[in-house]
Amino acid sequence: MPTVRTATYAGVCFGVKRALALLDEALALGQKEGRPVQMFGPLIHNPRFIESYRQKGVELVEQEGIRDHSVLIIRSHGITREEEQYLKRFADLRVIDTTCPFVRRIHTLVDERSKAGWAIVVLGDMHHAEVKGFVSRIDGPYYVHPPDFSDAAVAALDRFLRNHDKFFTVAQTTVRPAHFTELLDRMGTLCRETRCRFEHQNTVCDATFQRQNAALELARSVEAMVVIGGKNSSNTAKLFAIVSKENPRSFWIESPDELSPDERSALAAAQSIGLTAGASTPDDQIADLAAYLEAL
Repeated sequence: MPTVRTATYAGVCFGVKRALALLDEALALGQKEGRPVQMFGPLIHNPRFIESYRQKGVELVEQEGIRDHSVLIIRSHGITREEEQYLKRFADLRVIDTTCPFVRRIHTLVDERSKAGWAIVVLGDMHHAEVKGFVSRIDGPYYVHPPDFSDAAVAALDRFLRNHDKFFTVAQTTVRPAHFTELLDRMGTLCRETRCRFEHQNTVCDATFQRQNAALELARSVEAMVVIGGKNSSNTAKLFAIVSKENPRSFWIESPDELSPDERSALAAAQSIGLTAGASTPDDQIADLAAYLEAL
């Protein structure tokens, strides 16, 4: 049987732990007061977890599915300013806001700086719920720079910087710290050329940095690596990209059931297996997977 080692830092972060506790409070409130309990978008990017609460009676809804007199749970990634305004039209709505405090802080930063006349640069995925929440609070020009640093993205950044004279930069909380540093270096170089003002706030979550470093260190010391987390999870995708580059025998799953017979055989043949998890993966899912791998 293989030896299974779990990364020093893996699984749910502070923001997700807080969201899970608030979710249980919302469920208890709904049961106590006889209200329907609705989740406005997935609380966390973990389909197995969301399904487990759907079976407990929590309804996953989009904007058009919200009902009066319900307990409504705001996802940990936050919502847009327009969505916040939309909620005001409902009668007797009990809102439980699980938005991560670190995400909420970025909302405040971009709101204040944009109102003060700064152009905003955001490093992140423009299609991610977290980033949509940021840009909805920007009153003025902004540019969302993707983490891939493609030639097209860098050229678009250059054009944006040459059209404004002062910039404030933040990042999606789950981007790789090295990518944020690269963006700041590029912006610093261009601003020295154009004499623009340039300030930033490091908004990459410490948990992201810790998990990525711990996963990388573990991947270097084991024969195989398993990452567990939602396939729709940004931070889990980044973890897998890091470990799979370092260790080609790496697997990304949401559940042990996803492993094919060949993959199970490959893991069973390994003497050591490393295990890490995205920040939206509860402890019980990690423990169950560790036990499964140890029994191979």
